[in-house]
Amino acid sequence: MGVSAAEVFEAARANLSGAVLHGVANEPVVVRFVDDGDAYWTSHLLLQHWLERLAGQVGGAPVAFAPERGTLLVTADGSGHLGGLFAQAEEIYATSSRPITPMAYASDENGCTVPYDAPPGHPLHHAVARAERVLAVQEYTRQATQAAADAGGPDAGGPDAGGPDAGGPDAGGPDAGTSNTGDAGTSDAGTGDANGSEQSGVGLPRLAELQLVGSGEQGWRTRAVWERDEPTLLPTADEVQVGADICNWAELSAHLTVAPGFDPARWTATAWPHG
Repeated sequence: MGVSAAEVFEAARANLSGAVLHGVANEPVVVRFVDDGDAYWTSHLLLQHWLERLAGQVGGAPVAFAPERGTLLVTADGSGHLGGLFAQAEEIYATSSRPITPMAYASDENGCTVPYDAPPGHPLHHAVARAERVLAVQEYTRQATQAAADAGGPDAGGPDAGGPDAGGPDAGGPDAGTSNTGDAGTSDAGTGDANGSEQSGVGLPRLAELQLVGSGEQGWRTRAVWERDEPTLLPTADEVQVGADICNWAELSAHLTVAPGFDPARWTATAWPHG
């Protein structure tokens, strides 16, 4: 008899100590938890109410980053530290051998850890959008690399080739990483080279590449690249490059079907839309 995912997470939560920091911050600060191999700090985010209980220690409503397995960064929402932590978390995520996510997390009304929300107009809207899309690009790049390996194909475009570590932001913040390739709207950071992986498996269509495009001023988008008028498996994206043309995802979505067996999801596209 199998064990459900809910049971696995419940057992994991039961095994965590739920450690609590002592002391009170007089102003917003950054607390960095560094794992010694036994603390599992990033896993504490699974504990209901654990993150919100750090409010006194970080000087406000806590916002957390878990860029890799051994690092947890927490600061106060609205603090001057938060914008810089997006850049720092992305850099750690991009260079770690044990990455988790460059995204930020906060507590919801039930004390559960959820992705940090920054709607349009929020000063960190573009930073949040970039983190979400860097994660998507890297996960699709890993997926394509694994599919190529499973099919025995060439491993061009592995997770370290053209992923977010190819040009992550420096201390200047999340706007870093804009294109130096001649395409002023295309970021080197987070550009997966999935199309070099050839096939998802024997007899299956090509896995299309997912790119990160945009800028810190204009905002960030993901772009799926459908290079040739032939069947392909598209990643979920904000927009699709169909040959030399760019169209919004919504313009194509009615013509796509979910391809089974892919996580994150891929979509079967049979031929370029005409007319």
